[in-house]
Amino acid sequence: MRLKTSIFLWIFPAVVVPLVALVLIVTTYSESQYTANVNREVHNSLDSIIGNIDRRLLIERNLVKGLVLAPAIQRYIPVLDKHRQDQLHPQYVLRTEWINSFLETFQSIMRDLGAVRILDTDGGAVIKVASRQRSKSPSAEITELPYVEVKPAPEPFLQSLKSLTAKQVGNILHLIQDKSGIKSSVPPVMSAIVPLERRKEHVGYFVVAPPLSALDRILNRSPRLNNASLLLAERNPGDDARDGLVLYDDTEGLRLNGEHGFTGYLRELFPQLQAGTFDQEPGFVDDAEGQTRIYFREYHPYPGKLISWVLVSRIDLNELYAPFERIRLGVIVSMIIALMISLTLAKFGAGQIATPVSKLAMGLTAYANGTTRKLNVGGTKELRKAGEAFNYMTRKLHRIEQERDQAQKAMVQSAKLVSVGQMAAGIGHEINNPLGNILSLTKLMERELPEDEMHLREDVQKVREEADRVSRIVRGILNFARQVPLDKTRIEVKPWLEEAVALVQVEATKRNVAIRLVANDGLMLDGDRDMLQQTMINLLNNAIHASPSGSEIRVLAMAGDSVLHLVVEDSGSGISPKQMGSIYDPFFTTKPVGQGSGLGLSICLGIVERHNGTLELINRKNGGVRATISLLS
Repeated sequence: MRLKTSIFLWIFPAVVVPLVALVLIVTTYSESQYTANVNREVHNSLDSIIGNIDRRLLIERNLVKGLVLAPAIQRYIPVLDKHRQDQLHPQYVLRTEWINSFLETFQSIMRDLGAVRILDTDGGAVIKVASRQRSKSPSAEITELPYVEVKPAPEPFLQSLKSLTAKQVGNILHLIQDKSGIKSSVPPVMSAIVPLERRKEHVGYFVVAPPLSALDRILNRSPRLNNASLLLAERNPGDDARDGLVLYDDTEGLRLNGEHGFTGYLRELFPQLQAGTFDQEPGFVDDAEGQTRIYFREYHPYPGKLISWVLVSRIDLNELYAPFERIRLGVIVSMIIALMISLTLAKFGAGQIATPVSKLAMGLTAYANGTTRKLNVGGTKELRKAGEAFNYMTRKLHRIEQERDQAQKAMVQSAKLVSVGQMAAGIGHEINNPLGNILSLTKLMERELPEDEMHLREDVQKVREEADRVSRIVRGILNFARQVPLDKTRIEVKPWLEEAVALVQVEATKRNVAIRLVANDGLMLDGDRDMLQQTMINLLNNAIHASPSGSEIRVLAMAGDSVLHLVVEDSGSGISPKQMGSIYDPFFTTKPVGQGSGLGLSICLGIVERHNGTLELINRKNGGVRATISLLS
């Protein structure tokens, strides 16, 4: 009995107590690391949501800016001008039909597009298309421009309209009213608005309701880490009625695109969130009872306005710390049990338990510190299995992290290519009709030309050849959008590159840029000739537009180990680090408005990847950009 007691008195303080203390220390350290990781992940999640919302609103603003330039809307400006002079345009009925048909068709393509209105200078809606449904068409006996909604007419609203800048997308709170003129709903988000001008005077306004369904999807689909609840509120220092108004709330089931009524203010729900809090770190506060942690991010959705949104994520601290409380409780219980059985197991403790457990504890500590290594735990069968389980766990977690990163990259790239495909299909269908007309007209012109007019016949033939080339490009775009099988052929590289250079030579000459081709004879390539030529033309056009006058563009074809590298080098200003991460994004462009759609590199990337190749753009040390296509030869 005395020997067992002596062994116990040596083993317990020397092994069990330090082990328990180590576990508690590791648990406390892990808790602090876990809390820091949760804080970081929640803020990253909020930043990701804000980034998605910002991209969606940017798309909306660009879409509105482009819609205003549509012929149907431009043809309606004289109607609004006549109405401003209390006159009815002679083609009012016809042009109203045009604009309604155009907006209905566009909404059938862009289903997230909100209600579209055209207001007169008094703020009254004369055109409205919502959910692909136009407002009631006027009869032919109309003698004045009718309103499809009751005019808002309050003076502040009219002053806001007059203060809008020409050709710029602004934002305005467009109140929706019922037939009696009584305000029936308060829109949670401002509408996008562009003034319609004639002779430098406002004659009307093009208003697009906010994409509430799209914003709801972003908020609804965002991950709720640790069972957090999400809330969105508006900060509006100039309007006490809206300052702090809650727009979206998981707890109350409030959505942007729902029946929006008063649910509360941010200052009432979270008194801790004062005005100065949003500019401070660490970006979260705890409530007075210490039960809830409130994470927040502030975001300015409307350019040029002081109005901001506050995105709030609430996490129950009891749930956050519950795993570690259970660990501490388990450690205490284990210590009591160890105390009770130590006398019995004292003889075998030092050799069979203490050493393996220490190894396992050190492995846990190393893993908590970010170091992964294989553990060789000896001792009893159970301890060896625990070590094997730990090794299996580290391998499994490492593999899961790798698979997650790969899946995220694939998902982002897939989303980009899907958006490019959808837009490419729409553009292709729109171009095909005028192309068919051009080809038909060239055939008719050729029949009518005298036989001795050879120069004219050659010009008509060149027009037909160019139209055929455009038709092939459009067919390639549609094939890319539909993901049809590639029409692969064996391509001799040098003549194919010479043809691509010839097709952009006119643009290069106009900009005083020289193109030098360096390619050996005999290089061959398997691929879709038209699609790959479209890619090379896109890269060459980008290089021409980026190069200064008097500079030179180099086009190289180099063969490696079963790989062919096609290189386009320009002497421009290069790509800024901020832009480098977005160059393959659909609709991203650095060119002025009207000179680029932002689809070129997205389509190029899709075509190259369908050929199992890679496309890489890097800045050259001496200035300019090197674009490299690598394909199996």
